[in-house]
Amino acid sequence: MSKYKKQSYVLYKCDYPIVLVPKYRFHILTGEIGTLMERDIRMYSEWLGCDIAELNIGVDHIHSHQ
Repeated sequence: MSKYKKQSYVLYKCDYPIVLVPKYRFHILTGEIGTLMERDIRMYSEWLGCDIAELNIGVDHIHSHQ
């Protein structure tokens, strides 16, 4: 798959870094909660038609490149 997308008259590439942080940076994104968050982010991105290039889940933040 190419990193560029094409429409009828344009060729483009859009990258968006997204960082999600729980309030007060509590260490809650471990175990089942982290797994559920990853699943939900991937499902929502697929529903919107976005490709996820990288997704990292730490104990106190989520970092993604789309």
